[in-house]
Amino acid sequence: MGNNTISYSIYSVMLLAINMAACVSTFAVPSSAKSSSSSFSFSAEAEALLNSGWWGSLKNSSLTNHCVLKGITCNTAGSVVRMEVDFFYSFERLAKMNWSSLPNLEYLDLSDLASSTGEIPFEYSSGLTGGIPVEIGTLSKLTYLDLSFNELRGALPTTLGNLTQLVHLDLMNTYIGGPIPSTIGNLSALAHLSLSSNKLNGSIPPEIGNLKNLVKMDLGFNNLRGPIPSSIGQLSNLTYLNLEGNQLSGSIPSSVGHLSNLIYLYLTSNQLSGSIPSSIGHLSSLTYLNLSSNRLCSSIPPEIGNLKNLERMDMGFNILNGSIPSSIGRLSNLTYLFLSSNRLCGSIPLEIGNLKNLEEMNMSSNILNGPIPSSIGHLSNLAHLYLHSSQLDGPIPREIGKLKNLVEVDMSHNNLHGPIPREIGKLSGLTYLALDRNDLVGTIPNELASLPYLEYLDLSQNNLSGKSPYKLSENMMITDVLDARLLPPTNPIVAGDMVLVATMAFACLHPQPKSRPSMLRLSQEFLSRRKALAAPLRTVSLWNLWNQKMDFVHQSNEQVISAQV
Repeated sequence: MGNNTISYSIYSVMLLAINMAACVSTFAVPSSAKSSSSSFSFSAEAEALLNSGWWGSLKNSSLTNHCVLKGITCNTAGSVVRMEVDFFYSFERLAKMNWSSLPNLEYLDLSDLASSTGEIPFEYSSGLTGGIPVEIGTLSKLTYLDLSFNELRGALPTTLGNLTQLVHLDLMNTYIGGPIPSTIGNLSALAHLSLSSNKLNGSIPPEIGNLKNLVKMDLGFNNLRGPIPSSIGQLSNLTYLNLEGNQLSGSIPSSVGHLSNLIYLYLTSNQLSGSIPSSIGHLSSLTYLNLSSNRLCSSIPPEIGNLKNLERMDMGFNILNGSIPSSIGRLSNLTYLFLSSNRLCGSIPLEIGNLKNLEEMNMSSNILNGPIPSSIGHLSNLAHLYLHSSQLDGPIPREIGKLKNLVEVDMSHNNLHGPIPREIGKLSGLTYLALDRNDLVGTIPNELASLPYLEYLDLSQNNLSGKSPYKLSENMMITDVLDARLLPPTNPIVAGDMVLVATMAFACLHPQPKSRPSMLRLSQEFLSRRKALAAPLRTVSLWNLWNQKMDFVHQSNEQVISAQV
């Protein structure tokens, strides 16, 4: 991780230098600066700013020093070096500014002008509009350019390649289209490049590999096509690479393994094919890996186990085959593992139990076989376990009862056999349990009735016997399932209202449709005189509610009646 820290530090120092260089504001401009024409024209800069209309209807006669305009910073000579506009007057087109009259501009931030002040609701305003003018390429001293979240449209001008001192370029969400010009490879100082969420098309130019100082590159959510250029492997300082949501095709270049500082790699939702290169195992700093929703085939390379810093891995919705490599058990920092919807076969490796930090595991919709390994009981942080539709067989391991943090379990649509282990009753936080469509036998364990937060339970299409889950609720009181943070009502009328609503809800779930109350009956019950509960709320069981056997007291005569819905 030392190289990553160095890369981030380099980028931070570069940005700090940009800000320090542009932080001096001049309010009294020396007369010598006004008459000097060696590097800039004071009057030309003032005219360019005022004629843009961005500061309302100001006139030259009403302003003696353009350096005091909001969002403008000048150097000691009175020349504009920084423009950071976060207000909205009458912006229409970026081209309204005469950029060639601002030769010393180093920092330009016009991002999110549509919603920066709240004066004009975002949905009715588009901030800056029009294309990016070619004249922007005359700003030879520019180091920072952010035009994100505007409606610029048009294409990227090739003159952007003239900004050889540019360190930060953010054009995210600006509706720009067309290809990425090859001249972008001239930006040798660039550290941050974000062109995401636009309408860019064409291929990624191989010249992108010339950006040796690049730390972050985000080209996600465009219409880019063609292969990922192998020259991308030359970006040795890269820590963040996002190409998701495009139409990129071909294979992942093996040169990606040269990006030893890479922390984030997102290639999801493209049309990539071929195998995952074994060189991916060289990305020792990688923390987030998402290759999902492509057409990747072949097997998961065993070198994946070298990624000791990996926390999230998503390879779902591909055509991956072969077995899950046992080396996956070496990913000790992994918290999220998603391999769903592939053609993976073989058994779940025993080494999966080494992933002590795992919080979610999804291996559903594969063609796995063999049992669920008992080592799964070592995953003490696991909250979500999805193994459905994977052709697994064997028993449900009793060790599952050790996973005290489990919230959702889906093992449906498999070939599991044997009994439902009683240890599942120890999973006190469980809300979702699907074991349907297996070959489970034996009785339904009474312990299932003790799961206080269970909202979904499906045991259908097995060979189970014994009491139905509803009858398991005979000994469970309504107070057991109420929110423990709230005191139960002591007023018998309020308690009666609560029980009436619950009783009606259970009545509407009756397995025989003809036994369910009509809407007329429901409305009559809710509109009738309120009834007090005859017994304390703590004595009411879920079985009572399910069978609609409740005693209420009429307020009028205190007569006890039975509410048989």
